[in-house]
Amino acid sequence: MPDANRISGGVCPNCERENSVISETRAETLTVRGVPVEIEAEIQRCGACGELFAAVDQEERNFQSAYRKFREARGMMQPEDIRRLRERYGLGQRAFSRLVGWGEITLHRYESGGLQDEAHDNTLRMLRDPANFKEVFDRNKARLSNGLRANVEKALTDLVAQEQRTEMRKRLESFFGDARLDLLSGYRRFDADRMENLVLFFCRSISMVSKTKLNKLLWYADFLAFKTHSCSLTGLPYLRFAYGPVPQHYDYCLAQFVAEGSLVSEEIDYGNGIVGEIYLANDEPELSSFSEGESVVVERVVQLFKDVSAKQISELSHREEAYTHTPQGELINYDWARRLTIGLA
Repeated sequence: MPDANRISGGVCPNCERENSVISETRAETLTVRGVPVEIEAEIQRCGACGELFAAVDQEERNFQSAYRKFREARGMMQPEDIRRLRERYGLGQRAFSRLVGWGEITLHRYESGGLQDEAHDNTLRMLRDPANFKEVFDRNKARLSNGLRANVEKALTDLVAQEQRTEMRKRLESFFGDARLDLLSGYRRFDADRMENLVLFFCRSISMVSKTKLNKLLWYADFLAFKTHSCSLTGLPYLRFAYGPVPQHYDYCLAQFVAEGSLVSEEIDYGNGIVGEIYLANDEPELSSFSEGESVVVERVVQLFKDVSAKQISELSHREEAYTHTPQGELINYDWARRLTIGLA
């Protein structure tokens, strides 16, 4: 069933008269490299003689639609994927083409919607791996100017660092096994990025944050979020330890953030032979993934505990029913958050 979209004026190529022209979409099969591809084609119908035809720009869009479906069915890169790949390495069309040994017009055609051949598509997909791109770059970098070489080298350095960070995050999240979604995680799968940004926010907002205090800040924030919104902020499970609730695998989590450089750990001498550890934020926290309600929870925890010592917040947590009703060394059920002594008011 054709879909009539709009009526406009135009000249019909059949009756060669200027009449009202109705633009429609209807199912049509185009052949792409010998393969039939079904699309919703844009066409026009003359209001006088009823002839169906397509304007030049409509024909172009119809073939572009067929090309997209053809690429998708064969796992080929789309024009925007090719452009992002090139830009990922800091290169323009001419420089990228020179590096891989193609004519500039070839890459321009592909990024403009032209259908790439299979060999070129295989090359492009292979170059998505920075290690493969580096091999090509090292072999052909003499084709680029010094400035472009520097751009690529910086892009490759950044990409390697990003991949390493991603791999570290996977290892971090693997410590929690299969991502749990229950009352021991606050009905959220553990999210290392959310934990990191929450830690950075606390360390930016509160001075002299020790490991003990940080653990309690995280616990109160997650449990207050569950109390008010029925979902934790980070998905962290918490254990009952002698010094209060602590996030599961917190030592490894914090060590990862320090290793990545977003968090700084410093030793501090409290006197009388007592040495402790405090954390400082090296990066700005990014709370865009937190909802407005979640941000209110975080701000409330800072307001309540910014001037409270590690010892005081530990003592407060010891009096919470979530702590007193959980056996030593066991995970604390988030359902106890409903009995938390603090609230948003």
